[in-house]
Formats: sequence, structure tokens, C-alpha cells
Amino acid sequence: MAEQEELEKGEQEQKKGGGKKKLIFIAVGAVVLIGAVVGALFGFGVIGGKHHAATENNPASADPGEAAKPVDPTVVLPSVELESFVVNLADTDQNRFLKVTMVVELTKEELKKEIESRKPKVKDAIITLLSGKTSAQVRDSKGKLKLRQEITLRLNEILGTNAVNEILFTEFIIS
Repeated sequence: MAEQEELEKGEQEQKKGGGKKKLIFIAVGAVVLIGAVVGALFGFGVIGGKHHAATENNPASADPGEAAKPVDPTVVLPSVELESFVVNLADTDQNRFLKVTMVVELTKEELKKEIESRKPKVKDAIITLLSGKTSAQVRDSKGKLKLRQEITLRLNEILGTNAVNEILFTEFIIS
């Protein structure tokens, strides 16, 4: 009789342990399923793609300082080459200089005249921006990319929203 009671207790404990395993498998399965759904929603741009969707589907709803990107990469956009800028950098440990030559890629041909007529403002904005940087801030490719974005933003403030498509550095020397 005592043996039979022990066997019944052992079977009940196994059933309880099996219930815990099922619960763990269900929980893991639910987490994986939720992750897959969130990943799919993110991938299709339903969530997390608000900025991307705004610039492609409705350019007017994009950030005003962000440049409009060309739809067809084979189209050559109008551009203006600016003369070289030589500025003192904001390094405090020693005097450093930056020499930059750049091409401003515009979204419309008419903007060439606009940039020429506002050249003093354009040059001042670029010189002010460049001279506020340290060599460490512009030395690597990440810093140069950020600098391109900042110049684009400044020039779009001067020339009008989405006037500048891209800034291309043709010379970049730190000494």
C-alpha cells in the first residue's frame, strides 16, 4: 500500500514538472512569434519607418532641412563648384588648418543663379561652420558625413528648403 502511494506521488510530481516544461515552451514560442511579427512590421515600414515613408511618398512632409534625393540615379543634377576654403580649426592644443573644396549638387538648374547671387552668405555659413570644428570631429568618414549634412542644412536655410541635394568634397586636407 505504501509503495502504491509513493508511485502515485511520483506520477503527480512528473505531471507538475511536465506542466512547467509546457509553460516554458509556450512562453518561448510566444516571444519568438512576437519578435517575428514586430520584425515583419518593421521590415514593411509599418513601424519605425515613419521618416523613410515621409520622404518617399510625400516629400512635402519630410524634414524641411533634409535634402531631396533624386529618384533616378542616372540623372545628372546641376552643380556649382565652390572655391577652396582654408580655415583655422577649433583645436586648442595646437593650431590646425582645414582646406576644403566642395561641389554643391542642386535640385534645380535655376538654383545656380540663386547660389551665385547669395555667394557671400553661402561662404560665410560654410566658414563659420568649418571653423567651429576640431580636427577630431572631421578626421574620419563619419565626421565628414556629418559635416556634409550640416553644410546641406545650412545652405538649404539660405537657398530654400530642398535646394541642395548633396555636398561633395573634392579636396579635404587637415594640417
